[in-house]
Amino acid sequence: MLQGEWWRFFSPIFLHVGIFHYLMNMATQLRVGMQLERAYGGHRIVPIYLLCGVMGNLCSAIMLPQSVQVGASGAIFGFLGVLLADLIRNWGVLARPYLNCGTLAFTIITSFAVGLFLPGVDNYAHFGGFIMGILTGWIFLPSLTPKRAIGKRLLLLFVAIPLTVGLFVALFIVFYKNISPSEWCYGCKYLTCLEFLSWCNN
Repeated sequence: MLQGEWWRFFSPIFLHVGIFHYLMNMATQLRVGMQLERAYGGHRIVPIYLLCGVMGNLCSAIMLPQSVQVGASGAIFGFLGVLLADLIRNWGVLARPYLNCGTLAFTIITSFAVGLFLPGVDNYAHFGGFIMGILTGWIFLPSLTPKRAIGKRLLLLFVAIPLTVGLFVALFIVFYKNISPSEWCYGCKYLTCLEFLSWCNN
């Protein structure tokens, strides 16, 4: 990547380490992605998927520069962020918002917990994709409540779009200047591995 191979921010989204990894990613992607695509259309979901995948790969490249990572997990966790943004914005029109909230919270928490206890799982990509999913969910998805249309426009103008652009710019600067994560985010190492686990140093 540092040699100008910019496509490597995209290509890991479509690569997998084996058939099991591929099937797990595809099963989750079909379950969540089809739900979102049917509700909001592919013209909204595809850009979200790619942006979340790139953000996940960017975070992984910064935090684990010596590791080779592949998979669509960053983009898939982005879908979880989209679901959260959608839930918050359209809370009043959902049939069972509290049940949806509980189910989504359980899914998010357990998914991140897997990255803490299993080696080889990249929570940095997951976290980056998830945050980007929340932001792009606010940007791309329409509001189901007309009364919130003005509020959404203001949020887009002053919060979601500037944060999305600023986050990408800041992290690309960190990556291409080769700034060590320990210089600006010492505690970030705990996002992907707990200190007492023997494989953390590896």
